[in-house]
Amino acid sequence: MSLLIKGGDIVDGSGGPPRKGDVLIAADRIVAIGNLASYKADRTISANGMFIAPGFIDMASGADKRLSFFSDRSEADLLLEGITTAICGTGGVSLAPLMYGSLESLSPWSKWESININWHSVSDLLSIIDSSRLGVNFASFVGYGTIKNSLSKKRRGLSKSEASIMSNILSQAIREGALGISVSADDSAGADMSPDELKSFETLLKEEKTILTADMPFGMKRPSESIESMVKWTREGIPTIIHHLSRAAISEKEASISLQLIDNALVSARITGSACPLPIEELRLKDILPEFIEDSNPQEIVADLLKKRAVTAMEKNWPKEKMSALWIADSPKADFLIGKNVAEFADNRELETAECFSKLVDISGGRISFYLETERGKSFNQILFHPRVAIESMAYGSIGNRSIFHQKIMNAFPEFIDAANKEGLSIEKTVAKMTSLPASACGIEKRGLIKEGFSADIVVLKDRRPEWVIVNGIESVKERVIGSERGGRAIKRNV
Repeated sequence: MSLLIKGGDIVDGSGGPPRKGDVLIAADRIVAIGNLASYKADRTISANGMFIAPGFIDMASGADKRLSFFSDRSEADLLLEGITTAICGTGGVSLAPLMYGSLESLSPWSKWESININWHSVSDLLSIIDSSRLGVNFASFVGYGTIKNSLSKKRRGLSKSEASIMSNILSQAIREGALGISVSADDSAGADMSPDELKSFETLLKEEKTILTADMPFGMKRPSESIESMVKWTREGIPTIIHHLSRAAISEKEASISLQLIDNALVSARITGSACPLPIEELRLKDILPEFIEDSNPQEIVADLLKKRAVTAMEKNWPKEKMSALWIADSPKADFLIGKNVAEFADNRELETAECFSKLVDISGGRISFYLETERGKSFNQILFHPRVAIESMAYGSIGNRSIFHQKIMNAFPEFIDAANKEGLSIEKTVAKMTSLPASACGIEKRGLIKEGFSADIVVLKDRRPEWVIVNGIESVKERVIGSERGGRAIKRNV
């Protein structure tokens, strides 16, 4: 089966200027680019007046944590943004490997108990993903926290023998196709690692020559300090990715310091960031609670939040005006909470700040996550338009069916295209940040460019919006309507 996209302006993802031409697809590959007017294909798309670009790569997808790969395999909400590849397993949490067949690490976001888990290893999971034929391609880091929580339920450093087991599991996962290792912000700094654990981790990163990725924490007064702890790995020659980099934009000064650290790190090793262009941050319960409250036991959290020290801290950190910008993203044990505004919840029940969160923890069993609406200023733009910052979204399957607020977190990639256009960023640089940059940073070969021999993941943009989306040669979106066929595949490291 052949497909010819004719007469568009090709923005190939390399950062080079657009050029008029045609793109020929045969099966799942790009086989020719140029003036192909005389070629007869099985199907032709007229792209006159449109841009032809590589499919967008979501640098930090939430589709795995929400388990939408199992509930909505079309992943329509991602496709309609132009996303053809979802990078998963970020923040130290991943779907595999599973030592004891449990997805408990996903408890803040999804009803993991309802999933029939028929995999343990990364290899098992990738085989299942391939046979499921999703709407988008799936690639994943291996979550350090997911494995560590299986070895030790308590928050502590691993023993020497446990660290050795951890190292072996991670090595196997990488060799089976995981892109690299993802850690939490705390683990990136070694804060929760024992000396034996940290030594084992450093050795593994160097021996496997793998990628390390970490999430920026929320609520730090000095986010540049967190970036400094992540940048240290680049000095050891470890390619590093920092997700949710928008959290560094709390001030012009902090944004400038953070970006200078990233620029300096480029001298010794490769470092990449990612940020979502939407004025929204996703928070877990631990991001809401004062640091002195552990988030492991819901009953203890409920009681601790009502103690004087916590009441004072919560009123300071979450005054009513700030609570009005906080929404409940997910609550797997209490669906009726999803999409509710936290301030309205408190007012309706006549609760003060600490009482409100105590009640939410009680109702949800501690399984709850939030969205915080934020204001974005010049410091955020410094980060978003930095040449080493790729784009991430919050999209996942069936997101538009959840609540009115959830619809706000759709269209991150089209929103970025609009923002880049207003900023005066050229279309070729805009596209590169969504395609070749994340592909290169994550070690994904044969994607992220319109180039002969590359996989046929393509977005045709009309008025800078996805009109057609092609995944591995399959027309998944036709004139902004989801098609019936799915072309997604599992992507392994360097494949």
